[in-house]
Amino acid sequence: MKAKTNGKTAVLVALVVLAASAIRMVTRSYEGETVLRFVRSSLHLGLFTVWGLSLSRRVVQREVRRNLCSIAGLVVFWLTIKTLKYYVVTNVNAARYIWYLYYLPLVYIPLLILFASFYMGKADSYRMPRRMNLLYIPALLLFLLVMTNDLHQLVFRFPADAVVFPTDDYTYGFGYYMVFGWFVACTVAAFALMLSHYKSNRKYKEFIPLLVSLFLTLFFIVTIGLRFPLTLYLAADFSVGCCLLFAAVLESCVYCGLIPTNTRYDELFAAAVGNNAQIVDQDYRVRYASREAAGIPEQQMRQAEQRTVMLSEGKMLHNMPISGGHAIWTEDISELIRLKEQLTAAREELIERSAILRYEYELEKERKTVEEQNRLYDLLTAATQKQIDRISALMKAYEAVGEDVEAGRRILSRIAVLGSYVKRKKHLTLSVYSSVDVAEEELKNALAESIRYLQPMGVRCTMFVETGRPYLPGETAALAYDFFEAAVEAAMDSLFAMTVTVSVVSGILRIRLTVGCREDLSVLTRDYPEACAERSDEDEWSLILPLKGGTGG
Repeated sequence: MKAKTNGKTAVLVALVVLAASAIRMVTRSYEGETVLRFVRSSLHLGLFTVWGLSLSRRVVQREVRRNLCSIAGLVVFWLTIKTLKYYVVTNVNAARYIWYLYYLPLVYIPLLILFASFYMGKADSYRMPRRMNLLYIPALLLFLLVMTNDLHQLVFRFPADAVVFPTDDYTYGFGYYMVFGWFVACTVAAFALMLSHYKSNRKYKEFIPLLVSLFLTLFFIVTIGLRFPLTLYLAADFSVGCCLLFAAVLESCVYCGLIPTNTRYDELFAAAVGNNAQIVDQDYRVRYASREAAGIPEQQMRQAEQRTVMLSEGKMLHNMPISGGHAIWTEDISELIRLKEQLTAAREELIERSAILRYEYELEKERKTVEEQNRLYDLLTAATQKQIDRISALMKAYEAVGEDVEAGRRILSRIAVLGSYVKRKKHLTLSVYSSVDVAEEELKNALAESIRYLQPMGVRCTMFVETGRPYLPGETAALAYDFFEAAVEAAMDSLFAMTVTVSVVSGILRIRLTVGCREDLSVLTRDYPEACAERSDEDEWSLILPLKGGTGG
């Protein structure tokens, strides 16, 4: 479809050029055919105006489009002043300066091509190096050199005896060749940059139109300057010839891909592999289609305007509005669907596993809790087993005393002392196990409770606790209480007095017991090697035990 459109455009352009050429041939012999000459000029101006509009539509890159449209504007300007020179202006001097203005396009068109080549293949955000703007200076100097030719005749040399400088009788000066050299240098540099940015893999035959147009341009400019008879006969209109050849060169660059444009969709879709895409018009008639594009019912394409449509075999239909129609393509999501199914199955399996693991965790937690409770029970039982056994023995003894109230009271008092220790010892044991400190007040309460149960047994008791710190390590408090209980149990049978002192002496926390009894309490040093046991007299012992971890603060 696109090839047919390009062919129609080429035929139309050729017909306009041939019509203008025919008019030129006809009017060469008839000087008075001014209307036909205006028609010819109008054909040329219309042709290049449409060409400029076409460039603005086809070229996507902003800076390239701006430079190429500027070239089209210079071409239209050139043909406009050429029309004024030949068909409107009658003053010879004014006509000559209009002729000089021809060199404004000749100087700036190659420069604009060079500037455009800098942007080809670059992003819209790219900016040409600022130093390149210095090229405007030699271009301006060359143009001014032409415009001031009447003063120095360095560009065009007129006959020495001419009263009025004619535009058809002159020779070229050094300035003309400078302009020609500028034209060639800018053009060569521009094409070198285009080729350096060129990344397409087009066939070599696609460059033939460009090579032909470049050759014809160079041939035309050189032979028209040398006044070659055949060139003068076939294309004596220098302005129109240059404009047509410049346009042909740029269009050849578009054709071979040196100048990127937003066209040639037919080639794009024909070369596209691995996708299912097509472009349709407003009536959903297919205009372009990729190789693998499958036929899609119009109804489904219209449905896809509102939302994507799910087709069979895991394909999704998309519809995107574009200028003049719609872009239609399908997306194969079968692999995504398969992965989704796998993920869904994996998710369900993980949920099931998670439930099983959570159940197993709850069972394990319950089992660990029971084990920990049993372990703590065994730990507490082991810590007080000796006292529990004694309480059991005393209970049997209590049952055996029968009606002896006094003996029963003494047994119950001993049971109360042992029971008090068992209760307090369990709390201290838990503190030691948890590695937490206990308040000094906790130790005071434990000692006070045991002393309270000793007093009904006729034991005179006093207590003083001043550790100098609000909290004690659990092991320190437990050690002090254990030592106190060991002394009480060792002296229980003859105990009649007990003084308990817990304080800091010489920077060391210690417990001191003054025990009134007839028992030998030196046996305590076997279980407490650091303890000191001294007998003050026959019925009194002094027991001292340093408390590890109880250094005064």
